[in-house]
Amino acid sequence: MRAIPARGLLPKSETLLSRILYLTGRRDVIGVSLAVLIGISLRYGWALTRPIDVEFGEADRVAIAVANGRGFADAYRVGQGPTAHLLPISPAIAGTIYSAVGIHTQASQFLIATWSIILTLGSYLLFNRAFAQMGVSQGARVSSLLSLFLVPIYLGQEAMVLGVWEGGLAVFLAAAVLVQLTDFKSLRTPRAPFWIGATDALSFFVNPLVGVAAFGATAVTVVRLWPPRKMLAFAGTAAILLACMVGPWALRNKQLLGSAVLTRSNGGLELSLATNPEMLTARPHDDAFLERLEKIHPTNSAAAYREMKSVGEIAYSNRLGFQAWKWIKAHPADEARLMVFHLRNTFAPQPWIFRVWSTKTGAGVRSGLASLFGILGLLWIILNLARSRNDRASLAV
Repeated sequence: MRAIPARGLLPKSETLLSRILYLTGRRDVIGVSLAVLIGISLRYGWALTRPIDVEFGEADRVAIAVANGRGFADAYRVGQGPTAHLLPISPAIAGTIYSAVGIHTQASQFLIATWSIILTLGSYLLFNRAFAQMGVSQGARVSSLLSLFLVPIYLGQEAMVLGVWEGGLAVFLAAAVLVQLTDFKSLRTPRAPFWIGATDALSFFVNPLVGVAAFGATAVTVVRLWPPRKMLAFAGTAAILLACMVGPWALRNKQLLGSAVLTRSNGGLELSLATNPEMLTARPHDDAFLERLEKIHPTNSAAAYREMKSVGEIAYSNRLGFQAWKWIKAHPADEARLMVFHLRNTFAPQPWIFRVWSTKTGAGVRSGLASLFGILGLLWIILNLARSRNDRASLAV
């Protein structure tokens, strides 16, 4: 697909609203604007009618600890003490809200919901702009926006949870990276390396996997576009910002936890949850997953929590990781099947995922919709990559 310079896509006569939505034509602008308003109402409606005293897991407990002056602590249970289970930015934002207007009050619920909705809907609008700059048709983009705003498959996450956990901010930053990398006019400006270096570095400290993807996408995009001095400016900016974020975090972890954890301490725990051979049996997947949680996760298991406290958060996770790698080496075929299983649930999530992380009501419908959109999106990427490859081949001839 041919990239379209961002500032050249819309005529100057278009309204401010059409520029925000990155759409032309009065009918499409009005239609998507109404969808945005309805989408906001749906998400606020869910957020403001739910009980205010329900926690959102580890991230929420850390935010509460921050608000109560205990610092980054208590991820698994209140009283645990310092933790590196999560990176600090998103819990700090939620903790600041709790500190300002109260923990689990109507006011904090409204502000957390507002932050979550801004990140969610803002991400959709940024992705829309990036796809426009890549040459995706307006009709396809309008259809996607209407689906995203009006069919909130992950309603609870979008309305509240992403205001506490890091996923919402990570996706927003990923969308911002794509906007930067697909605006070829802006990429040629002197400031581009600094802005992109800052976005990539922040993405990494919010979610390392997203950050690695951001750095990789940047490298692929600019390697033939920027001269050496711009590459150095980008690398220097990213390195300095990463050092300013990761350095103090690692020193804090060394002082309080005994190990200079650079990102998160829970890698071994998550790997152990992922390498669950029971997921390959005929048992219901939600039963198998919840049984694993109740066996090894310190939040769900009193025995696991006691063991974690006796050896320390980092040692406990490392032990689980060692056991998981040992199992992987002994069962490579089963691990390959598990990898396919997890990949499948990335693009076409099964109903059990919704039953575990949400309500059981409508799990099958939400699974079907999420799978439909995920598979269509994957097919669209494959088809356009093939088309792009054919275009390059024809130009070479």
